Amino acid sequence: MMYLPRQLPASRVEPLPGESFSSYVERLAATQPLPVPLITLLFHIGIIDDEAVKLISHGYGITLPPERLILFAHATRLSVPQARSLLLESYDGRVLDLTDLDPSDANSVRYLALREWAYFVGSHFCPDCIGEDTAWRLAWKVPWSFACVKHQRLLADLCPRCARRPGNLRSDLGGGPRFASMRPEPGRCMNPPAVGSGGPGRLALPCRQPLAQVKTLELQGWDGALQTQVKLDQAMQSGTVLVAGTPVPSLQYFQHLRSVCAMLLYSAFPEDLQVGPPELLQAVRGYAENRTDALEERIVQQQKSGTRGGPAPAAYRGAPQSAALMAAILPTAVEMLGSPSPTVLQTQLAWLVDRMRDRKANKVRNAVSDYNLSGPLLVAFDACLAPRAEFNRRHGVASHHSPQDGYQFTAAHIPQLLWKDEFEQRFKRFLAGSDITDMAARRALAVVLLRLAVPEPWSTLAHLLDLPANTGRSLVNKLGTIINGFGHQVEYNRMLHELAQQLSSNKRKTNYARRRKRMQDYTELPLDTWVALEHEHGTNLWATPTPAFRRSAAAWIWTEVTGGDRYLSPALSGDKSENLREVYRRHISEMSASILVLLQDQAARMARTCDSH
Repeated sequence: MMYLPRQLPASRVEPLPGESFSSYVERLAATQPLPVPLITLLFHIGIIDDEAVKLISHGYGITLPPERLILFAHATRLSVPQARSLLLESYDGRVLDLTDLDPSDANSVRYLALREWAYFVGSHFCPDCIGEDTAWRLAWKVPWSFACVKHQRLLADLCPRCARRPGNLRSDLGGGPRFASMRPEPGRCMNPPAVGSGGPGRLALPCRQPLAQVKTLELQGWDGALQTQVKLDQAMQSGTVLVAGTPVPSLQYFQHLRSVCAMLLYSAFPEDLQVGPPELLQAVRGYAENRTDALEERIVQQQKSGTRGGPAPAAYRGAPQSAALMAAILPTAVEMLGSPSPTVLQTQLAWLVDRMRDRKANKVRNAVSDYNLSGPLLVAFDACLAPRAEFNRRHGVASHHSPQDGYQFTAAHIPQLLWKDEFEQRFKRFLAGSDITDMAARRALAVVLLRLAVPEPWSTLAHLLDLPANTGRSLVNKLGTIINGFGHQVEYNRMLHELAQQLSSNKRKTNYARRRKRMQDYTELPLDTWVALEHEHGTNLWATPTPAFRRSAAAWIWTEVTGGDRYLSPALSGDKSENLREVYRRHISEMSASILVLLQDQAARMARTCDSH
């Protein structure tokens, strides 16, 4: 039976709309009849089991275990939904993806803060809001809140007295409260004082700067910034948002927004952005200058040492801490994603892709993985690169061999591995002397062949063939580099389009996708099937084959029927895939010609079964 803590006095403190957990408990402690240290209050409302700071979870203010949430709600006379709305996890699935969060692991919390662009420690704030009710809003803990629409001013991101990020939380305690042994003073900065101006250890006192007195930029008259904040506030409360005219889940929208902002931070200059207050453009100018200085320093170090010169500038790091910087780039990013159609989105994105090409040169394609581009954003990015896409030309996609009416086949008509006989007759000679394996080349060629008929991004094509995403990016790129490097480009293109024409004109195409679907649970050759095969062939090769052999036999049959990669077969997948693959390789090397005859017979039967309607 769960022990419920004593409820606080009936004259409870009501959470204010949009208030954060840490703000609420600080106001709760400050309003108690007797002076109550924050750590004592946390103990009495069920958050921790003893008055010890070290017991505070790394996920403080982010999440609470269900049992703690119930205790907290009971003690504060709130409903469980009310209590949960104070936590950052109330944004889970809508603004943030917190599925991998482990509050007991500090590294998990730090990683998610970087990946999801959230301020788990610290927060922006509006001085006017703090002056009115001393409450910190939950929305201030994500970079999508850079302005207060009510008071039409930029949010503050530093305390001017201690020069520290506000929020009254400690990074060394996984986001736990600062000065938890003291009674909170809502409306004042509870950070340590500026370096060198405070006492050590127990003599230390908080900064106590009145936050309502902090000055920030007035945004009256700058409608672009305020309208952008209105749109973002609506998106954070909505389930769906339009991207290029298509509704997408709001979580996906903020993932796209993060990608665009990261690209802007990587390559944009002040003159690229919408006109705004000089203070905002100065924030971008300073950021761009620091970015250039870091790049130049890296080049100097590289020249001195003859090595790489240290790590490259990060492409997709955590959220910027500056509200002014976010205020400068977000109007442009929001306008891009709000384009009415994919064509307009491509037009809006084109200049940014050019800026990135200036910096990344021939590695601009890496932006797909660097910035987690997906969905309509990925389609627009690919379209921007298409006119100059050497990647496409190297694989014959942009070729004079292509028919005007296109090729008549789909992903269903191509196996995961290009047909072995076609590979050996047409393409294998182009790869002599390279380190690419036949299996890898056949995977890549299957994706390239599909691209001739289906103009989708490479990763999408790999997905259509049930192949790993890297087949559609790195492996295909490697194949093209080898073909081009050995000087076989012209002949390669001709062979590729001859094969596409041959497949397109085939009136009885095999449906490999249907075969894979119908054999998706085929993990073992049944014993009675093996006995029947031996009886039919009049042999007694192996009266009772082991389960391990029958699993390997199933993988071999699946590969023959589907044309698939044996290592992706159901029989060799799962938690023990590496061990299963090793056993498979041993069985195949030891398999006699007589056994192969039986398995080929069974594969032919299963192919006919899969093709029947």
